[in-house]
Amino acid sequence: MKFNKINAVILSFFLSIIAASNTAYAGLITETQNQSVAGQDFTFSFNVSDWVLGSSSGLTLEVRGDFSQYNSTEGFRVTVEGVDFGTWTYQTSDSTILYTQDTATLFKTFDFSSIITDDLLNDDVLEFSVKFSYFVDVGYNQSSLVPHVKSTFVYNSVDVPEPSTLAIFALGMIALASRRFKKQ
Repeated sequence: MKFNKINAVILSFFLSIIAASNTAYAGLITETQNQSVAGQDFTFSFNVSDWVLGSSSGLTLEVRGDFSQYNSTEGFRVTVEGVDFGTWTYQTSDSTILYTQDTATLFKTFDFSSIITDDLLNDDVLEFSVKFSYFVDVGYNQSSLVPHVKSTFVYNSVDVPEPSTLAIFALGMIALASRRFKKQ
């Protein structure tokens, strides 16, 4: 009978460690905003309250609009938490899908180190803006393609146990304790 009690104690100990552990998982936030005026300023505000201190993150932008491969003044400026990350055009984006001369989707990814991520998320909010240059018009040749900015933020998040999991664990602990008191 003593062997069963030892097993129960060891099992409950491991269950408590598992329930209390903070395992990091990848968090993902995606938002798309459509263009409504020429030279539009898109503002994003992501609530990131479950990020892991000391971990890196990344922001990927998919920017579709009136971007000509022949006009270097058609681009977008990125500002993250008030810091200017530069202007990006057809020639300087990470990759481009060209639909016609005046229609393109540009991609740009920003990888933030753990130090930069901690600084950006110190208030649990990531705020950034994407501003189209004045020459990026609303209407362009491919009317079926809606001009927009799609932003995706990837970060390490803390796994928070569900209340039902904690309730089941608590019931198990109560059952073990009541069994012990009945035998005494």
